[in-house]
Amino acid sequence: MQPSPEQGHEHRWAVEMPYGVETLAATAALMQTWSDITFQRALARRVEDDPDLQVQFLVRHILTFGPSRPRELAGALGMTRSNVSKIVGRAEERGLIERRGLSDGRAVELVLSDAGTELARRTMEVGDQMMRQLTIDWTDDERRSWVDLSHRLARAAAVYARALTASSSDDRAAGRTMPDEDTADRR
Repeated sequence: MQPSPEQGHEHRWAVEMPYGVETLAATAALMQTWSDITFQRALARRVEDDPDLQVQFLVRHILTFGPSRPRELAGALGMTRSNVSKIVGRAEERGLIERRGLSDGRAVELVLSDAGTELARRTMEVGDQMMRQLTIDWTDDERRSWVDLSHRLARAAAVYARALTASSSDDRAAGRTMPDEDTADRR
């Protein structure tokens, strides 16, 4: 783990990743920078003075995907139910989310309050501002091309992820994997 600038060390950002496929190398470098905790904290401070990254992520997730059960959030966020419960508690204390009972009377789903919706929207606005700054010297055609190709890649990744995660444990145990496309563009 790299030391953070707060610890007095210069932070290093990934600009190239050692993948053999250029499209993966470029995408991975971007993902590495954007998922870096130092970068995330700095961006979160543009949303609020004393940010709780996990709460910001939770409200942004609910804004994007709609009301969710805590169990579903744990799976989607890759956290234990206990961790999600703690984050939900902090969000509830701040008045950002509310629990809504489902018709079966046993389960609840979490919905954003007006304050939660506002916080989630502010996180999105900060992201919009960042992207406008990153692409300030791009032409309209370059931006459109990036958007079109990014959406295309996101759709392909979603299809691939569904197929990959739908594989049964029997398939994995038998060594059956996703087909390798020899004709794929490797740039």
